[in-house]
Amino acid sequence: MRRAGDPVTVEVIGKAVAAIRTYEYGASRKPLDEIERLVRETHGDAGARAALEDALAALLESDATRAGKQFASQVLWIIGTDRSIPVLAKMLASPETASMACYALATHPHAKASAVLRAALASARGSALIEILNLIGDRRDADAVDALAEIASGADPGAADAAIAALGKIGTISAARALGPLRASGDPKRHAGAAHALLACACGLAARGEAAAAADLFRDLAAAPDAPAVVRRGARLGLESLGSPIDFAKIPPVRLFDGKTLAGWEGNPALFRVQDGSIVAGTLKERIPRNEFLCTTREYGDFELKLQAKLIGKGDNAGIQIRSRRVPNDSEVSGYQADMGTGWWGCLYDESRRNRVLARPSEADVARILKPKDWNEYVIRCEGRRIQLFLNGVRTVDYIEPDPAVPGSGIIGLQIHGGAPSEAWYKEIEIRELTARR
Repeated sequence: MRRAGDPVTVEVIGKAVAAIRTYEYGASRKPLDEIERLVRETHGDAGARAALEDALAALLESDATRAGKQFASQVLWIIGTDRSIPVLAKMLASPETASMACYALATHPHAKASAVLRAALASARGSALIEILNLIGDRRDADAVDALAEIASGADPGAADAAIAALGKIGTISAARALGPLRASGDPKRHAGAAHALLACACGLAARGEAAAAADLFRDLAAAPDAPAVVRRGARLGLESLGSPIDFAKIPPVRLFDGKTLAGWEGNPALFRVQDGSIVAGTLKERIPRNEFLCTTREYGDFELKLQAKLIGKGDNAGIQIRSRRVPNDSEVSGYQADMGTGWWGCLYDESRRNRVLARPSEADVARILKPKDWNEYVIRCEGRRIQLFLNGVRTVDYIEPDPAVPGSGIIGLQIHGGAPSEAWYKEIEIRELTARR
C-alpha cells in the first residue's frame, strides 16, 4: 500500500487510475480517495500533474464504467488543461458523453475550451447540443453570438430555447442585437424567451457599468405590451436601480372597456349597463338601495389608470376603486378610492377599511379645474406605496402609504353610491401596467 510521502510516479498514477476503471456507484470510495490524494500531492509538480491528466483523459476513451468516467470528468474539472481538450472535444458530439465533457470544461480558463465548444455546435444534436449551448452561456462566450443567433432562429425548439438563454447570459450589446428579431417571432414561447433573455442582457450591462445601454433595454422592455408581465416588472425595477425615470408616454395603454360590452368586468347587472360607449352605473328613476361596484375580473399592482367620468342626478357620489378587494358576502369593496362628488372630487378615500379621507386637495383647486355635470379626466398612478391622483391634468393627491401591511395590488372598481337617484358615467378606460401582475 502506498504511503503518504512516497514519490508520485507514472506507475503510481497508472495503477490508481486503473482502479477506477471498473468503479460503480455505491462501491467503496477507496479508489476515488486515492485519486483525490494524488490531486493534492501533484499540486506544484507539473510533470506528475500532466501524467495524471493524461491518464484520466485516456480512461475517458476506454471502456471504463460510466461512473468511473464521470468521476474522471469531475477531476479534470479541477486539474484540466489544454492537454485533455482533444479527448473532451470528441466526447461533445455524443449525448452519452457530452454532459461529462461539459462538466470537465466548465471552468477551463483557456480560450481553446471555448473554441472546441463553438466548433461542436455544428455537429452536436439533441441533448448534447443543449448541454453545449448551456455551457457556452455559462462561460459568457461573446465569440459565440453569431452561431447562437442562428440556432435561436432554427427549427429545433429545444436548441432554440437554450441558445436564446445563452445569449441572455452572455449579455453583451451584440447579444441583445441578436435577440431583438426573435421578439417578432410567431412562436409565443420563443418570443417570451427572447424577452427574458433581453432582460438578462440589460442586467448584465448594468452590472458591468454600461448604464446607458442597460437603460435603453430596460425602457424598451418596460414599454413592451407583448412582453411577459414579469419582464416588464424586472425592467421597471432595473430602471429604478439605475436612477432612470420611466417615460409613461412610451408604455402603451390597454383598454379595460371595449365601449360595447362589460367583458372583463363583474357586478350587479341591474345597476350597470353600457350606453353610448360608456359604462353607466345607477339610475335616475329610483333610489339606489346600497353602494354597488362593477369590478375587473383580474388584479393590478403598479399602473397608471386613465378614464373619463361624470356624475348626474341628486345622489352626486361615486368613485373609482384601486388595489381593492370585494368584502365577502357583501356588496361592498374595500380599498383605495379616487373619490367623486361635490366636496369629494380629487380626494383619496379608504373605502370600507379605514373609512376616511387619506389625502385631499384644496377646495379652491378643485373649483378651478372641475367641470360639474360634465366629463372630467381622472388619472390614477400607483407605484409601490405611492399613489397619485390627477384631475383634468392637475395633481390633487400625492400619497405615500405608511402601513406596509396594506396590499399593493387588487381589483379596479367603478362605484355608484347608495342614496338618491343618480348616475355615474365612465368611458375611455385604459391602463398602463408598470410592473408584473401581483
